[in-house]
Amino acid sequence: METAKAEGDPDTPMIAQDDRQETSERVGFSTPNDISNNKVFFMEMGTEEAELEIEDSLRELLRSINEETVRLQEVLKEENKLMSDLCLSIKFIMGKLRVSFDIPTERLPVKKEVKRVVLNEKGFLTLFSDRGAILHSAFLAKYPPRAVMTILSVLMPKLAEMVVLHRKRVDRRIGFFRKLRSELKSIAGTIIGNRSEPEPSQDQKQVCEGAPNHKVMNGKGLE
Repeated sequence: METAKAEGDPDTPMIAQDDRQETSERVGFSTPNDISNNKVFFMEMGTEEAELEIEDSLRELLRSINEETVRLQEVLKEENKLMSDLCLSIKFIMGKLRVSFDIPTERLPVKKEVKRVVLNEKGFLTLFSDRGAILHSAFLAKYPPRAVMTILSVLMPKLAEMVVLHRKRVDRRIGFFRKLRSELKSIAGTIIGNRSEPEPSQDQKQVCEGAPNHKVMNGKGLE
């Protein structure tokens, strides 16, 4: 069916009559033919004062939207920076601990084809298929903030456990090194010997200080 064109504007295509009527009935809006037949669903506004009130209301609403848009840009910028700093810190900690974590897929908002999620020691989150193929891989901060929040809620308890475990390992090594150092010092003292004269004890010093001075006799008398 050919489309009709508006009079005086031959370049403007119009919807065919039947299509226009069907569209009008489906969405509930009036068409030019409806208006001519008085089939209007919206009542005319009463006064010019009412229109001015609507304009003022819309103007105030637009001003509020503009202000909120500026604030939204600011908070989004701050969120991105905080998330980036946070992910860099996690990358540094995991790199020092040399650990990677498997994140349970049932805890994450991922699609069904994702069967495994791994956060490696470089801070990259990798999604694997059931055959082990990499579906997606990127630095953690590159993922949507909500996804990062969910991942961190799963990761942080595991990371806390790893930090405690790492601290215990270091404590155990420190105990071993201290004992070894003491034993080696003892062995070295035995082999080399203690060449320095021991300092007198406090009792020995008191005895020496309380002893009388002995005079030496020579041919000329007391010296």
